Amino acid sequence: MKHILLTQGQGAQFVHMGKDFYDQFQIFRHTMEEAQDLTRLPICSWIYEGTNEALADTDKSQLSMYVTTIGIYRALKEIYPTIEFSHGVGLSLGEYSALTIADSLEFAHGVRLVQKRGELMQACALAHPGKMAAVLGLTVEQISSQLVGTASMANLNTPLQTVISGSMEDIDLTVQNLKKNGAKRVVLLDVVGAFHSPLMMDAYLAFKEIVDCTPFLPPKFEVIMNATAKEHKDPKQIQELLSKQLISSVRFRESVVQLEGIGPFLELGPGTVVRGLVEKNIKAEIRSINTVKDLKEFEVCVFS
Repeated sequence: MKHILLTQGQGAQFVHMGKDFYDQFQIFRHTMEEAQDLTRLPICSWIYEGTNEALADTDKSQLSMYVTTIGIYRALKEIYPTIEFSHGVGLSLGEYSALTIADSLEFAHGVRLVQKRGELMQACALAHPGKMAAVLGLTVEQISSQLVGTASMANLNTPLQTVISGSMEDIDLTVQNLKKNGAKRVVLLDVVGAFHSPLMMDAYLAFKEIVDCTPFLPPKFEVIMNATAKEHKDPKQIQELLSKQLISSVRFRESVVQLEGIGPFLELGPGTVVRGLVEKNIKAEIRSINTVKDLKEFEVCVFS
């Protein structure tokens, strides 16, 4: 039985994530060590010795999430080599994990791309200050008429949950409009910049040059890309869409609704954020593996 892969984005990270895998699986430890050798950065110290506040920095969180997710996948694959996926959906950063698992992007290249992505987004956020907010209780159409200035829709998550992104002043004004016009709740996100918006243009231009020089292969299963909510096999298209994702909306709802009824979902990586979003969009059977306990339960459910 083939599963539909789900992988997490930035924001799901937390200190000590994956520690049980690190303690019990050599292949997980090797994955972390490989990433540290490639980047010359103390990734394990960030995750296992640092604080949630420090780990939330974009340049740390993205790399830590990507490496942890691939480590968990490798542990799964070591125990269950027959595991197969028919489709994959990664939320923002999770797109890199999905493409790596689909053998479209080599892990070493993925580490370098995610490292540069985080660094460029962090630098761009400092140069062009902005913020993001989750809007609950309004449709995309209702939100779009209330946007001010640079404010745009960054994540189209569910019918009544959308994340907006823009300059600090424009998001504040937009939030005021939304609260006056029926928003059930508006929650400011703990991020340092206006991600998935035109304010990331400097990062996009610099990152595109790096992505375009990185080799990709056609994915071995269908990966639904965030920027189009469609599956793409052409490596050139994948490169373009990975870069474009920095300045365009993450079309998550459109990505998952087309997969309803195809098969069970399997969420890999720290936390269960993506699972929660899927459950708000469609009826689906979803299993999550982000701890060793989850891995053992998966064995009982699927392979017994």
